[in-house]
Amino acid sequence: MIKQLIKEIPKYERPRERLIKYGAKNLSTEELIAIILKTGTKDHSAKFLANEILSKVKDVTELKNLCLADLVKINGIGAIKAIEFLAALELGKRVY
Repeated sequence: MIKQLIKEIPKYERPRERLIKYGAKNLSTEELIAIILKTGTKDHSAKFLANEILSKVKDVTELKNLCLADLVKINGIGAIKAIEFLAALELGKRVY
């Protein structure tokens, strides 16, 4: 994946703006994760980090198997981002 920062993406193509325009069900898994992560790092966008998370699993359903230790191994994802992501996954499980 290209190292493109969110601010370099045209505004209408950014994940949050796409969610507003098209609805959550029309976003890619990568875009939804990027929204949950909120921010990236100075070198990597939230979309890049989302792609890194997805590279750890074969299928989106395997996200439920990720743990804090798995997530913090990804450069750019610290404990706080990992905890927020895991909380979102748990909430999704409970709703489902």
